[in-house]
Amino acid sequence: MNTGRFFCIFWLIVMGSKNCQAQYQTKNKPVKNIFTPREIVVFEDDFSRDHFLYDSINKTVKWYVRIGRHLDDGESNVIEGCNVEKDNDSYYLNITGETELLFQANIERKIFGDSFTIECIFLLGEMKSAIEVQLMNDIAPFPTGCSIQGNGDVHTLTPNWKSNKAKSKYPGIFTLNKWHLFAVSYKKDTAKYYIDNHLVMTMDSCNFSNSTLYFDPKGPLKIRHVRVTAGNISKPFDELLNEKKFVTHAINFEINSSSIWHESLSFLIRLAQFLKENPKIKLEIDGHTDSEGDASANTKLSLERANEVKKQLIENGINSSRLTTRGFGATKPIQSNDTPEGRANNRRVELIKR
Repeated sequence: MNTGRFFCIFWLIVMGSKNCQAQYQTKNKPVKNIFTPREIVVFEDDFSRDHFLYDSINKTVKWYVRIGRHLDDGESNVIEGCNVEKDNDSYYLNITGETELLFQANIERKIFGDSFTIECIFLLGEMKSAIEVQLMNDIAPFPTGCSIQGNGDVHTLTPNWKSNKAKSKYPGIFTLNKWHLFAVSYKKDTAKYYIDNHLVMTMDSCNFSNSTLYFDPKGPLKIRHVRVTAGNISKPFDELLNEKKFVTHAINFEINSSSIWHESLSFLIRLAQFLKENPKIKLEIDGHTDSEGDASANTKLSLERANEVKKQLIENGINSSRLTTRGFGATKPIQSNDTPEGRANNRRVELIKR
């Protein structure tokens, strides 16, 4: 084969790969985190209720579980190899073996518009363990998603290839028996998958609007927290100039702690940049919690969280004289504390222009 013909064929292959409907982008090194949850919590399960399937207090089913070919209605709450446990931090769902389970979140499909995020805090126990997030709609009735394996491999699941051959390596040292964050950010037919602070995969032309959410686990595996948010990525900071108040759920903290999630730091960097561009603005940072636990402890925790936000802004170049903090605990709820979603929306930070 002559050189000219070789390069012609090579160019056709390259161009053909660029035109595939599903394109995958992997990162070989850590990248600056850009994952940001949306503004409205539409589904949340922290497994803190007595039953992780049927919520006996709110009389609702959080998950449908397919065991092999059988779909559980959620009210029995007895699944072999799967139970809720608690450690020093919080409750978690413990999947002990290689059971054939498929968890379907009980969310109305209309909630999944053209902008949403999915977050799952998980722990893999062995090299053979895995967790897969699947999304499926009626237009393309085949699951599409991404999984993380115990050895750090990241696999895609796409009906276009009819297998999960597309694979990348977690761009860091993946640690077994350690809690990690698996997140999906979807906007206008593009899904981005994150593990901790790393963007590991980008999938285009996937059409996840009006989807059903599934988790396909392979134990031993633990899941501590699942959350779905929808709506805008975040409101423009210009609201502070006009309305003098900015409510955000983009700043998240560790459970019962003032430690800020790494995934929230990009939001604070953008906020600091806005304050630098508007040097006359002074902010009051108000912390709010849900009603779970002791009221005085919640008030103390909310102030500690507000102070931690202040600390991060100072570290990003904002003078401390421009920042004050207050903690209100659970005294000013914006939704009912009777549901996980309501409690999640009550856990918030409010920025007041002074």
